[in-house]
Amino acid sequence: MLIHVMEGLTRLGEDGEPKPGIAEKWDISDDGLTYTFHLRKDAKWSDGQPVTAHDFEYAWKKLLDPNSAADYAYQLYYLKNGQKYNEGKAKADDVGVKALDDHTLQVTLEKPTPYFLSLTAFYALFPIPKHVDEKNPNWHKEASTYVSNGPFVLAEWVHDSKIVLKKNPNYWAANEVKLEQINMAMVNDENTEYQMFETGQLDVASPPTDLTKQLIDEGKAKVSPYFGTYYLVFNTKDKILSNAKIRKALALAIDRKLLVENVLQGGQVPALGFVPPGAPGVQDDFRKEQGDLFKDNDVETAKKLLQEGLQELGLKKLPPIEYKFNTNQAIRRSPKPSSRCGSRTWGSR
Repeated sequence: MLIHVMEGLTRLGEDGEPKPGIAEKWDISDDGLTYTFHLRKDAKWSDGQPVTAHDFEYAWKKLLDPNSAADYAYQLYYLKNGQKYNEGKAKADDVGVKALDDHTLQVTLEKPTPYFLSLTAFYALFPIPKHVDEKNPNWHKEASTYVSNGPFVLAEWVHDSKIVLKKNPNYWAANEVKLEQINMAMVNDENTEYQMFETGQLDVASPPTDLTKQLIDEGKAKVSPYFGTYYLVFNTKDKILSNAKIRKALALAIDRKLLVENVLQGGQVPALGFVPPGAPGVQDDFRKEQGDLFKDNDVETAKKLLQEGLQELGLKKLPPIEYKFNTNQAIRRSPKPSSRCGSRTWGSR
């Protein structure tokens, strides 16, 4: 959603490499610590106001502000004093981001970060319209007050029902945008989504888990690469899960191959390392270079670690463990928490 209506300093091209976005060019110091971004003078917000370097400085410092309690604040720990400010150990003025003028943004890093340019295309680093946010902190909650700087504007937003995006005439590269409008339906039930697809109400949909393999085999759905990893998060403050051996036992006991082949059936790849295939390594794919970090469904080792963990906690038996999961039917069907990476299934009409 955000990459449709917003744009950062850079945007990722079809090859996954950062291309000029709101910044038309940039300079990097020889030591890799200072980036100077030169913003486009024709970049505008959807209300006609110019997008400035001050909007980026404002947004980044707001992300790091301890009072924001932002989940993605750590994505700016690369900035000089970024982490210290987020932890209340430094002031906002100490953070390594500064608007030198309306169209020049200077960024200073703690350490050289080779992938920093790519990071500026990530939505957490998108700008915020300072002139709007200072007057109305709730501007982003309704379509009528939403201000954007990307290829589309938020024309309509019926909460929990639908979103309508329309081409943004103020976007600096509006001539590259071929679609005039995008209609997004919010559908929680995958069977309902599939029926809407079948009846022509949707052009793109995810197939129901029960029909995934059948639709792929029939050529009615296709598998596209998806750079991501599904994983289980342990609550380490819990008495039982605070034990590292028990956590490792649970991780090793998951039969990922069974899940992806017999439950998900969408071409997923068992995740035997956190970084999925597709990440660049030193010379080749990172996952290939590093190899598997553990054995899938290693039941014997899991049993051994479980017993050791229980002994350390003074227990003879593992008590029931409760976990939360989202409403995705594939996750609901998984007999155990699933880990997967490498693909996503889409239907095409």
